Amino acid sequence: MGAVERWNRTLKDMLNKNIQEHGNEWDVHLPYLLFAYREIPHTLTGVSPYQLVYGRLPSGPMTILKEFWTGEREIPTGAARSVEEYLKQLQKKLQDAHEIASENSAKNQERMTSHYNLRSREKSFSVGDEVLILMPSSTHTLLNTWIGPAKVVKLTRHHSCLVRMEDGNTRELHVNKLRPYISRVDHVGIIFDQDTDFGELHYAPTDKENQPNIDIELNQMPDILNAQQKYQLRNLLQ
Repeated sequence: MGAVERWNRTLKDMLNKNIQEHGNEWDVHLPYLLFAYREIPHTLTGVSPYQLVYGRLPSGPMTILKEFWTGEREIPTGAARSVEEYLKQLQKKLQDAHEIASENSAKNQERMTSHYNLRSREKSFSVGDEVLILMPSSTHTLLNTWIGPAKVVKLTRHHSCLVRMEDGNTRELHVNKLRPYISRVDHVGIIFDQDTDFGELHYAPTDKENQPNIDIELNQMPDILNAQQKYQLRNLLQ
């Protein structure tokens, strides 16, 4: 589901909740619902959509009152309500809208968490296990790479582990980003025991004595590579 579809569903849920509480005057309350949604900090960014766009916090009733006092905002001529009455009603509408938006935001967050955890197949990690961590590649923004090994030091939540990195730092990671790591005397490999997306497991030999001599192999190749190309290939294979 794209961002537009998610927002449309969010707005419909908010309007439905508002209609249940205030009747069919949803068009009157719509501006307050939108304002409330835009001032709630997003769970991923930590700041509100309003602040992301304008770089400042939105103006609430207290700010409006201050602007009336300082003359920055003029009281409408012939207003049927006093400033106090207007601000009290505004505050009540914003409070109701904020409660609806907060409730809807919490539901969306729970829905997103449940959806993400559905992709997490049951993995049995224990404290002390060595794991590899899926991290974004430092050389290519669209690729990921496995780093490690790291060690599981704590099982924090049902789908998360606290792991200690090779540099000593600790990070809490979702199990979707972890894979068991095994080290044998003659092989090092990754176990993809519950995922078929990565194909078969291939072991990498660690015994350097059994590895072919790169210089001999390159010298026996036909002269389809020049000296510079062989030099570059040698550096790549070493």
